[in-house]
Amino acid sequence: MERFDDLDFNGENNDAHEANEPRENFSHIQAPQTQAQDNVNHITMEDLIRATVRSIMIYDEQRQQRSTSGGPSYPANSNTSRSFSNKEIADLLPEFSGVNQNVNIWLERVELVQQTYKVSDEIMQLIAMGKLTAQAKEWYQSKVDFVVMDWKTLKAEMKKMYSVESDPVILRKTMERRRWRRNEKFATYFHEKVLLGNNAGVPEKEMIHYVIDGFDDKQLQNQ
Repeated sequence: MERFDDLDFNGENNDAHEANEPRENFSHIQAPQTQAQDNVNHITMEDLIRATVRSIMIYDEQRQQRSTSGGPSYPANSNTSRSFSNKEIADLLPEFSGVNQNVNIWLERVELVQQTYKVSDEIMQLIAMGKLTAQAKEWYQSKVDFVVMDWKTLKAEMKKMYSVESDPVILRKTMERRRWRRNEKFATYFHEKVLLGNNAGVPEKEMIHYVIDGFDDKQLQNQ
């Protein structure tokens, strides 16, 4: 039977042959973890915002490319000539309120969807007007002539009505005024700020600074 006084409670046996055995050094395994931790510690608020802005802008670019490339992609052997319902077409269009939105960008998307899915002017006009909300909807309903107006003329009327709202200078000022509110989720503020910046055509590098500047916390702004 092994005697307890021959054992060390630190996990080492006092036998001579075990004490003389070489022990493998595992300290080098910690080096990668330490380096990774150092890299994390050096990430700044600006780095995080830059990465998030870039991700959203890449997503928007890819979404626009899908629109201009002919809508949803299907396998080569699939039947892409099938008919699409009005609801399916409508689901591809964003709503238009006429407030803080670029009417030219909205109409451009409407026209791309119409061309891609070969929708007639009459049906496209019906679908597009169904996407109007708030002030834009009130404007459309305020004049009965809009109902019988052809699609090309109606689009021209919309551009005339909302061209001021589409002015890049005004859109940029609107984006600048959008600031983070106390107790507001960062994701909500960030998403709205970037969308306003996209409507105003603000470049990515500038957008990062506008997002940071939207915080009232000076400590965050100086990071």
